[in-house]
Amino acid sequence: LALIGWCLLMPGRKSTETHTLKPRFVVALDTSKSMGLHAEETPDDRWTRAMEAVSLSWTKSISAECEIDVYAFNGKVSKKMPFKDAKVLRPDADATLLRDGLEKITGRYAGMNVAGGLVLTDGLDTREAFDDWASEARPFPLYTLNLEPGAVWDIEPDLRVDTVRTPKRVTLDWRTELQAVVAGQGTGGQVVGVQ
Repeated sequence: LALIGWCLLMPGRKSTETHTLKPRFVVALDTSKSMGLHAEETPDDRWTRAMEAVSLSWTKSISAECEIDVYAFNGKVSKKMPFKDAKVLRPDADATLLRDGLEKITGRYAGMNVAGGLVLTDGLDTREAFDDWASEARPFPLYTLNLEPGAVWDIEPDLRVDTVRTPKRVTLDWRTELQAVVAGQGTGGQVVGVQ
């Protein structure tokens, strides 16, 4: 009876593991060709300034509190990568598609705890009809960095026909609709003829 009582009252072992889930911090890096440009007044191009930004000490202080996810975006969005892989990228893509890229990146974090994000872009090569992408609501705050001094570029008038949609068959004397999407930086006050 004494042995059974000792077995029943024998102390048990218990171990506890605690995992702390850090919030995420997202860095979106534009890899379009316009990031390789620089004005005459600035010695470094935008890409060099963006690479300097990701090499500063803020990354260490943020990584102590958050998990940092880096994405390259242009016409498409890359897979998540570490900072060391982002430093070997080059700005060689033809377009940014900024609104689409930001929607895809923020969509990957639906329901997750994200502290914020940094968007390193010049906002050009967007191939978009409107510039209201910056005012759209996002599920977490996005910050930007001025990659060059302001007012050093004169925006030259630029127009292009992005897409044209027409029916494959047209019948004489019937009403037919042709849709053309024209995009660019404006006309500079000039009249543009479409034929």
